[in-house]
Amino acid sequence: MRWAGVLVAVALMTASAAQAATPFTPFARASIVPAHPLFGDSFAYAVDVAVPEGKSGAVRIEADVEPFTRVEPTRVSRSVENGVARITVTETIACLVARCLPTSAGTPVALRRARITIDDIVSEAPPVGVRIGTRVGDAAVKATEPVFRTPAALPVPTVRVDPVLAQAALLLIGLGLVFAGLFVLTASLRRRRRAAIRASAIDPVERAVRLLRESETRDSTDRRRAASLAARVVGRGDVALLAERVAWSRAAPAPPEAATLANRVEQTAEPHARRDT
Repeated sequence: MRWAGVLVAVALMTASAAQAATPFTPFARASIVPAHPLFGDSFAYAVDVAVPEGKSGAVRIEADVEPFTRVEPTRVSRSVENGVARITVTETIACLVARCLPTSAGTPVALRRARITIDDIVSEAPPVGVRIGTRVGDAAVKATEPVFRTPAALPVPTVRVDPVLAQAALLLIGLGLVFAGLFVLTASLRRRRRAAIRASAIDPVERAVRLLRESETRDSTDRRRAASLAARVVGRGDVALLAERVAWSRAAPAPPEAATLANRVEQTAEPHARRDT
């Protein structure tokens, strides 16, 4: 219903223009939303113009927003209904300087009238006054002691974690890192020690027999070394002499000789094992 008067006015203007063939003044209005914005807050300043549909392309609207500040690009919308074209120019503005604040008497700041041009005929939209609201009440402004003051002393510092507990945790973490480093650095030493323990735990006679059997598939030099070790392990007796002959023989010892010597050394070790048990 609010545009009913607009339509009637446009119809009357159209009829008058048709009869007299003279320029007409378009219907225009201006408004702000919200009606009482606060300092620093943005608000919309809209200028609406209604003209006959055939004149919509010739309408140019210029909205000056001084002393306010434009904070978003200008928006222009057009619509046509029942032969009436509506053009709306919307500016998003804000009061960011002292010049747009109300006077001491409370007089609102008036925006300059928007200029509307149609076929080189210039008219103006109605005036709009803006009363910027304050964020600070009159009592706070008149008070001798300001509401907001810099504190005289710094607040007591607070921590999320007790410093004593934090020190203890860091100490434990440091000790853990030290032990982890020592564990890594001594890994090779521990491996060598375990290897030495395993080697000392092996029966020397069993080791000599194993090396003799393994030398059957190797060269004569390896068989001589295995035989020499068997001679030292057995100590004395016929088996020791046989091992020395295999180790120091002029001819290269053959695999069967190593096998025979391994059997003799193994047989020699069996009586000692039975006596130990």
